[in-house]
Amino acid sequence: MSIEIGSWVWVPDEDDYVVPAQVVSLSAGESGKFKLQNGTVRELSGASLQNLQELDTQCLDENVSNLIGLSNLSENALLHNLRIRFKADSIYTFVSSILIAVNPFRQLPIYGVETLERYRSTVDKSTLPPHIFTIADNAYKAMVTDGTSQSVVISGESGAGKTESTKLLLEFLAELSGKANQEGDSIQQQILQCNPVMEAFGNAKTVRNNNSSRFGKLITIRFSHGSIKGASIISYLLEKSRVVHQQSGERNYHYFYQLVAAAAVNKDLAKELMFSEEDEHFYVSQSGVNVIEGLSDLEEYNEVQSAMEVLGMTEEMQMSVSKVVAGILHIGNIKFDSTDTSGDVAAKIEDPSQIDKVSSLLGFNREELQRCLTSRNIGTRSIITCTYTPSQALDARDALSKKLYANLFDWLIKAINDTLEGEGGVDNNNIFIAVLDIFGFEAFEHNSFEQLCINYCNEKLQFHFNNHIFMMEQEEYAREGVSVAQIKFEDNQATLDLLEVKPTGLFSMIDEEISVPRGSDESLLSKIFQKHSSHPNLNRAKAKVHKNVQDCFVVVHYAGEVAYNVTGFLEKNKDMLSSDLEDIGKHSTLPFVASLFQGSGDVAQAPKDEKPLKSRRPQMSKLNKRNTLGNQFRQQLATLMDTLNKTDPHFVRCMKPNMEKVGRKYNSQVMLAQLRYAGLLEVCRIRQMGFPNRMPFEKFMRQYLVLQPAATSAQTLADLLTKNGQLASDQYVVGNTKIFLKHAAASTLDSLRDQAYFQVAQRVQRIARGYLRRRRYALMHTTLLNLKKAVQERNAAALEDAVAQSVDLPYEGVHLPVVKEAKDLVRRFKEESKVNKLLEEAIQERQLASLEGALRTARNMAPPLSSPLVKRASDLVERVKEEKAHISSAAALMQSKDLDKLEAWMEKATSLDLLNSDTCRSVQAVIDRIQDEMSLLDDIESAMAAQNLQVLSAYIAKAAEMGLDNRAVFIEAKKFQHELEEQRSGTQALEVALETPHVESLQSAITKAKSCGVSNTDTLMQRAVHVHDILLKVKESEEALKRAVDVAVLDDLIREVRAAEEVMSLVRNESAFDGMSVEIQTLSSAQTLVDSLTKKKQADDSDLKQQDELAANIRAALQDKEFSYLRSMISQAKGMGLARGKHAALLKEADDVLEKMRIAMDVEMALVAAMRMKDVSALNAAIAKAEVSTGGSSNSLASAVRMRDELVRQDKILEEIKTALESKNVLALDRLLQVADELKIASRFVDDARILVGREGNVAGVQKLLSEANDLQTLSEAIDKAIQLGLSDEIVEAARARHAKLSAGSSIAEELKSAMKNLEVVGMSENGVCEDDIEPLRNALKQVEVSDDSVLPTSLKKQAEDALALATKQLELQGTLSQISDLTPLVEIKKALRTSADAGLKNFKGFAIATAILKRQQDESGGADMQRVMADEEFTMEKFDQAKEELYQEARQPIYVFSNYVNLRTPEEFAKGSMLNKRKIMDNFLKHQKSPIGRSLTNLSNDDNRNAIIAFKSLLGYCGDKAVTFPASQALDFLQIGVNNPLLRNELYLQAIKQINCNPSSYAQARAFHVLCLCCDVFPPMPDLYYYVLNFLLSHAESVAQGADPTPIQQMAAYALVRIQAMHNTDPENINFTVDVEAVEAYSARLPTLAKVYSPDDLLLGELLVAPDVDVEALIMLLCQILGIHLSRRSILGLYVVTTKSNALAPMTLLPDKDFFIGDICQAPLLQKYGRPLKFYIRRKLLGPSSMTQFVQLSDVDEEETEEQMQALIDLTFTQLALRVADDSIKIPDDKTMAHLAAIQLATEAEYIPGRVDIALGQGCLNFVSESMKEAQTPEYWGKLIADALHKCVNRDDDELKREYLSLLEPLPSAGMHTYMCIKGSGCSPGKTSHIPDEVILGVDESGLHFINGESDDLQVQFTARYLEIRKFSVKASSIRFTFDAIDGSGVPYEVELVTPLNEEIAQYCIIYRQSHHRGEARVSVQGKTGPTAAAQSRLEKLAALK
Repeated sequence: MSIEIGSWVWVPDEDDYVVPAQVVSLSAGESGKFKLQNGTVRELSGASLQNLQELDTQCLDENVSNLIGLSNLSENALLHNLRIRFKADSIYTFVSSILIAVNPFRQLPIYGVETLERYRSTVDKSTLPPHIFTIADNAYKAMVTDGTSQSVVISGESGAGKTESTKLLLEFLAELSGKANQEGDSIQQQILQCNPVMEAFGNAKTVRNNNSSRFGKLITIRFSHGSIKGASIISYLLEKSRVVHQQSGERNYHYFYQLVAAAAVNKDLAKELMFSEEDEHFYVSQSGVNVIEGLSDLEEYNEVQSAMEVLGMTEEMQMSVSKVVAGILHIGNIKFDSTDTSGDVAAKIEDPSQIDKVSSLLGFNREELQRCLTSRNIGTRSIITCTYTPSQALDARDALSKKLYANLFDWLIKAINDTLEGEGGVDNNNIFIAVLDIFGFEAFEHNSFEQLCINYCNEKLQFHFNNHIFMMEQEEYAREGVSVAQIKFEDNQATLDLLEVKPTGLFSMIDEEISVPRGSDESLLSKIFQKHSSHPNLNRAKAKVHKNVQDCFVVVHYAGEVAYNVTGFLEKNKDMLSSDLEDIGKHSTLPFVASLFQGSGDVAQAPKDEKPLKSRRPQMSKLNKRNTLGNQFRQQLATLMDTLNKTDPHFVRCMKPNMEKVGRKYNSQVMLAQLRYAGLLEVCRIRQMGFPNRMPFEKFMRQYLVLQPAATSAQTLADLLTKNGQLASDQYVVGNTKIFLKHAAASTLDSLRDQAYFQVAQRVQRIARGYLRRRRYALMHTTLLNLKKAVQERNAAALEDAVAQSVDLPYEGVHLPVVKEAKDLVRRFKEESKVNKLLEEAIQERQLASLEGALRTARNMAPPLSSPLVKRASDLVERVKEEKAHISSAAALMQSKDLDKLEAWMEKATSLDLLNSDTCRSVQAVIDRIQDEMSLLDDIESAMAAQNLQVLSAYIAKAAEMGLDNRAVFIEAKKFQHELEEQRSGTQALEVALETPHVESLQSAITKAKSCGVSNTDTLMQRAVHVHDILLKVKESEEALKRAVDVAVLDDLIREVRAAEEVMSLVRNESAFDGMSVEIQTLSSAQTLVDSLTKKKQADDSDLKQQDELAANIRAALQDKEFSYLRSMISQAKGMGLARGKHAALLKEADDVLEKMRIAMDVEMALVAAMRMKDVSALNAAIAKAEVSTGGSSNSLASAVRMRDELVRQDKILEEIKTALESKNVLALDRLLQVADELKIASRFVDDARILVGREGNVAGVQKLLSEANDLQTLSEAIDKAIQLGLSDEIVEAARARHAKLSAGSSIAEELKSAMKNLEVVGMSENGVCEDDIEPLRNALKQVEVSDDSVLPTSLKKQAEDALALATKQLELQGTLSQISDLTPLVEIKKALRTSADAGLKNFKGFAIATAILKRQQDESGGADMQRVMADEEFTMEKFDQAKEELYQEARQPIYVFSNYVNLRTPEEFAKGSMLNKRKIMDNFLKHQKSPIGRSLTNLSNDDNRNAIIAFKSLLGYCGDKAVTFPASQALDFLQIGVNNPLLRNELYLQAIKQINCNPSSYAQARAFHVLCLCCDVFPPMPDLYYYVLNFLLSHAESVAQGADPTPIQQMAAYALVRIQAMHNTDPENINFTVDVEAVEAYSARLPTLAKVYSPDDLLLGELLVAPDVDVEALIMLLCQILGIHLSRRSILGLYVVTTKSNALAPMTLLPDKDFFIGDICQAPLLQKYGRPLKFYIRRKLLGPSSMTQFVQLSDVDEEETEEQMQALIDLTFTQLALRVADDSIKIPDDKTMAHLAAIQLATEAEYIPGRVDIALGQGCLNFVSESMKEAQTPEYWGKLIADALHKCVNRDDDELKREYLSLLEPLPSAGMHTYMCIKGSGCSPGKTSHIPDEVILGVDESGLHFINGESDDLQVQFTARYLEIRKFSVKASSIRFTFDAIDGSGVPYEVELVTPLNEEIAQYCIIYRQSHHRGEARVSVQGKTGPTAAAQSRLEKLAALK
């Protein structure tokens, strides 16, 4: 091949494979020189020259966007084209219609609203560069045009960007299909919001991709007439094993980390999920990676929750999902240890509390869960338990977690599909676009069954691609008779056969091995090699290439070889959970969790390493029938391929440019491999050589007939197109049924067709525009007619509607008289409405002053108001005057108490409708009182006449309540009442005595009745005497009978018995004895005796036997003491003559006992009767009798005594009450009533006392009201009560006088209120106030001056005075505003407008005129005062602060509320042109909205208005109101519009403020504030908006509650305040108007932070508000400048943080220099634990003992570092170390050195060198001695030592002394460390920590942990542990525990526990230093000279304004 000098060739390159170069010189076969594009000359020789290939210079053009356009196709050309395009950020390239998308690994500004609009609206898409939007547009247009379903297959390796491409494609389709529903979340938004949810639960970080899809998905979007009607998602093969295990450098699914991050900041959520700070979840802590750089898990969590809401998931559902995920994390924390059971190792749960958490969160049965995790049932007909080993238990645990998560994921997909079902459900007739986003090809170090499935899927997709591109195309050429050269391509059919052909395919073999008894992974591998030993696509693993070769087989895929490790293949393919655990899930007490297991019938066998059991054999048949995971996946893939084959495919090939996932890096070898296995070179060739576009004749005619309408067939159409030059003859071929087109020809025809359609569309548009114009004219005409009609009819509502529609008239109708008249009328109606309302209120109030004031206002209108209300008010004035006159005459009548006159007054009052007035009520009260008195006195006399005690008592009580106790009738009635009560008392005594008649009780009652005046003729008295007489006869008869029985003379006995029977006849005839056992007790025995004596005469006197029996009966009766029986026996004995025989003594004894029993019964009856009577005298008599007769042994005696004592006490209380009643001692009565209530005393005197006390209380209350009431209503009510209570006339009249005084004050008050209200109305009118309006208020205030001040509230008087002052000021300001013209200075206009706005004159017509003048004279020098202050040569911070406060004070004025901004549109203008929801649009003008705006907020040109609308769409995308793929890009587009167009900056500021205002979503509001802060970062507002923005920011920044932490919004507002001032005060020429994606993303990751930075000795260096993207390095650089330290020293300086809020011992933490931002501290554990505020310190890092040595050797100084900069660093170090010496952090070896150090410190601070000890002590030298050494010696001792040392410091420079100080500390190891006094704890490993002393000084620096013996004098390091030797460490309550690598060669680690209160601070340093060691960073050099990085320098520039 002949290559000429100057030609271009491909030369090999180590980095880029091949690169283009121009031949400079060339010696045939020897050597040559070639010049690369970057100018480098490269020399080649030998074999390199043999392979030189010449290139076409077309390859050098990066603008070749379709690779088939390259004339010279080769791998080198494709590779280089993609490379140069990638470096130019052109990541999309076409290969014919196939899109290549190269992942940039960074955000590019090519996805914003403007880009999307361009691809959506541009007619000729060929003019646009390739884009993912183009594929979406092609698919959509093909679907609409052809009416066929489409598919988009997005393929590529893991990490190539498939998921992001899918989201972008869906975003474009959603935009194409129609605008989002403004009322809610549309189906388009719901489809887009699926992505955050699916990514959270289905994506994870892998070594190749930070957001790798671990499942595949087919998103099918259904359309109807071009609009989305619904969608569905099918998921494929979720990688369940990731839930329980992740490889190093990878993560679990995102949502696990998001949930943990959210719980860390939300304590309520953490409590709900049972998380604690100590939790270290095993499932998310295996890989060593918990965070992804540049990704905020907390921010992602908020986005996922927001997406769930859009998808219709309730908060309850979301919490249920979170609980399941949290439950899985807790399951992962369950650990097992082993216990020996019968020689076997059985699993036992280590921590049962984890079981409790899981059971609680998931509703599992605790005992069952514990059992099923440690054993399983293997029985078929009975329960046979098999215990797990710990390893098997872990398998069971992990199986449960995987199953639970997979089921949850399936539930989420179903829930999403239910939401996306759309209108009318699924319609199979809908056409659709299917988007396939499926896992990319994977080849890891360890590949398992999941990778085999994934790569099998990719093989199927590659085959589909080959089939569509190569096979089908070539077959169709042959079928249609078209001659095209055959293109060879890599066919992967052999690989597919290896994988899927039954029964020899790998998947079939894996399924078969499951069902084989004792089948194993090893036997599977053996069979694979036996079966496929000769297969070209299956190899054995090679030890040099692969790991674990004995367990692997290699498959040759289209993308390369992959070694698969068969370990676990069979278990993963089974995809089963044990039936025991499955049942636990199904029976969960939580319905949500139980639902996850419904229909999940896949049950498993024992864990993988369980020994085979015979009992498992019968289950094999079930297993064979089971659908394995591999089989399920193959079925899913078959369905997928059927779906794809039924659609027209569109292909997107995603590629990744490097394996490191970093931006701006193109690895040619990586790209070349992807190009090769994707077969893209072959695709280019076949598309270049062939005819990729094939159309049936009908379709060809349908699509292109518009270009040649005369054509009648496809052939004639092609001929005509060729003839007219629209189609080249070599660009197409006509087949048998189809026409074949080259890609270029198809593109040209499509472009021509689109242009033709465009022309047709233009014609249609012309017609439509004409129609719309005519319709608009008709609407305008209708508007004018409506205006005229409304003006004529003076219909206010119609007028308002018509005026609102007038904005759609040309020039808004301002030039039309009818519009002007209508607007004037609207304003007039508004004023009339206010005045009418004033009149209505006055009429309703019926106050004369209000009525007259309202009438005056109505008459002062120009013209005066003519309204029915005016007539009503006028008439009411006369009526009110008449009413007032009538009311004034009532006072004299009430004083006279003339009932007739009063009633006549009331009749007239009724006619005047005054019944509700206070006076009328008072008159009625007097009338009622007079009538009540008369009626009551008559009733008392009637009751006395009737002697009705009950009625009389009621009337007397009522009279007492009314205060009539001094009336004669009342006194007489009381006396008569007493007499009646006494009589009743006696009668009641008789009644009680008769109830249980007894001689003594009757005698007592008769006596009492006579004493109470009961007449002897009284019936009751007579009956009582009669009963008493009968009882006496009974008693006498009893005694006579007894005597006769004793004598036993028969005749006498018979006589007495007959007499007794006569007495008993009297008893039986008396009803009083009914039911009583009144009898003559001896009568029965006497009768028996008579019978006995009679019989004795007739019987044998010698019958002694009978006597003995009777005597025995008597003895028995005596023993039983039964009265009746004993009495009978005694009577018989006496009848038989026992009284005179041997039984005489026995009979005598029986008589005595019987008598005692009778007496006792009599006494008992007397006591009971007395107690019933409740009479003290009767009780005394009965008690005395009982005591005498029975000796106090009566049963009722104690009760009687208690009753008597209680009655005596009651009588005493009653006597006291009587005495108190006579003296009317209310206090005593009140006390006595409480006692009476306790004793339950019921008496008239108690009732009288209660009445008196109640009345006196009422009287006191009324008198208090009369004296204290300050309002008329209360006083009137009190007067009415006084009249009702009958208070004296003097009291009532005094109250009436006070009432009259208050009434006068009320009238004055009403006049004041009326005058103020009228002034308020006229003050807000268009015409303003005048002198006549002010006069009534002025006169009312004069009345106040001459009246009593006490009758008028002070506040009302002050309000009236203020109102008068305001009205006077308004009158003055009206004159000022009226005089404003274009010549008035701007400052005076602003002052007048601000003052007028404060005075409420915004509606005054002069205010609008002045505002218009201000608008014409925009303030071009806003903020000039601040600029002048800063430019002042005598500038001080005090002046700056004063000017800033003046600025803030000005900005706080209400006139600067953003809604008052002069250049804002009106709401009507904003809604102009809207046909629907116009009122809603107007209401939301300056409020947050989720839908795009139709017009800009400010008045802009048409072009700027369009850009404003685009900007707002971008704002919606960033804030989350509209789902977008790259929100940060949206914000970047928003800001870029402001950067490019200064005229739009105010619009952008106002849009951000609008979205913050009234935003219901805290997330969206915060995002809008991000944008506002970014605006302040990038460009200032125009001067005329400056104060309005300040006002808005101040309103948010200054709302922090006292002592509370600022909210994120307040924090951002404070930051924006500083930034906007810095930008505003900077010359625009010095502002760098740039912004990048990183700055935008920083706001999502962290907030701006207030950083108070201090020097080591607590001197405040600055209070800085730091932007989110400013890192620690940049801040340290700024502090170097502040301190005067050279930047090369920044590496030895550190930024430390400590909290100041908590009183607890909070640690001081060193912040990392690299990649750590100040805002990140807000999410640090330190802040979460201790809270804000934070203090930041700039200090020297402590880098170990060598750092001091290196530092004091000052010879190695940076050549650019000045002596002053060096000294600044020395000063900082000196201060820091001196403080550390004082607090014992540096251990000084001896007293002399300590004194020397203290002397140097004292010398550098004192003005002179003291020479005596007392002076040294007076100078405070002890402050410089360490605490421990100070306590060891006396002050005098130290004073002498330091005084001596001071002599060495005489006449020496401070700088020299400080250097000496550092030299003294140089040999001390602790000087270069953080040191902590610790005690060796009990947690140290025994026998392995002898090298660690009991008292240890722990030194911490960058190199490791240093252990110093605190008990030794030399203080040297005894032992050092490097950070890489620390396996782990943990912080306990007051200690820190380390686990170190073994030091004795045993390999067994050991633990060290150190007790110290500063354990957390030690831990913080360990975290920082360990991170740097694990990153492999070299130790920071003390003398580092490296300059700042570019990123740090950029951030430093940002901080310059904050400095």
